[in-house]
Amino acid sequence: MTLLTESFTVDDIPRLRRAVAAAAAEVGLPGDDRDDFVVAVHELMTNGVRHGGGGGELRLTHDHVTLTCCVSDRGPGVTGAVPERPEPSAVGRRGLWLADALTDGLVLDCGPDGMDAAVSVSIRRRPAGE
Repeated sequence: MTLLTESFTVDDIPRLRRAVAAAAAEVGLPGDDRDDFVVAVHELMTNGVRHGGGGGELRLTHDHVTLTCCVSDRGPGVTGAVPERPEPSAVGRRGLWLADALTDGLVLDCGPDGMDAAVSVSIRRRPAGE
């Protein structure tokens, strides 16, 4: 089921963060997991603005088990798999790594027309400490 579909630029990011948080709460994603998911989506949107031509499109969906957000942009994308954790002294290059680390997974699909980056998280409540 689609919860949200919207094109965005940098000016839309704060509002969309709130909309993603509200939708995640509505489908039952608990507090810390919801906060992590919103940060991950924020990282994907800022990558779209910074590297994907100034914006992109956000699609938030759920299937009663998994909440997924896909951010599409028209940038060149990345080569290879999800980036590994950068060295502490490295400048930048943490967005995709962080999006992956904060969710159940990040999937990147790069092609000649841009990149799709999707993060997913289980909606089912997790035991404390997991």
